[in-house]
Amino acid sequence: DRPRKARRRRRFETPEPDEVRPGALPSASASAFGSAPLPPVAPAQTSASLLAAEQAKAQAAFLQQQQLRYEMQASKGERELYVGNINSLVSRDQLVKFFNLALEAIYPPGSSKVTGMRPVVSINMHSGGKYAFVELREKEMAALALNLNGTDLMGTTLNVNRPNKLNNS
Repeated sequence: DRPRKARRRRRFETPEPDEVRPGALPSASASAFGSAPLPPVAPAQTSASLLAAEQAKAQAAFLQQQQLRYEMQASKGERELYVGNINSLVSRDQLVKFFNLALEAIYPPGSSKVTGMRPVVSINMHSGGKYAFVELREKEMAALALNLNGTDLMGTTLNVNRPNKLNNS
């Protein structure tokens, strides 16, 4: 006769109440100082709740960006200017720099609704660079930029006005 092997316990089986595994922590029903139960511990945030919080933050940021984009699109006509009589030697980059420097003297970087952004959003130059449409960040900036009408830039006097579509309305 061969002696029977002791039955091996599987990992998912729980030990008998009087049995203590090596390295195991005392159970919640008895502390190391006696038989008084340990105080309940607040459950840690689960990864699902952390994920839900991150998703809520991302959704809020997305909605804020979408609202800002919508506001900018809705007010584009009020933020756009016609700039005529541009010297043919003036490049698009020079025109951007001219408007940015002029408007940043009044609106320092970080003072606008869109902090850290330059005043000029875009410039569309037409007909060999003789005129352009300048889109600015805020309608208040566009109103102030109208004061640049009659300013000399590289030997020519600029015409800065609202586009005709706004002048006729």
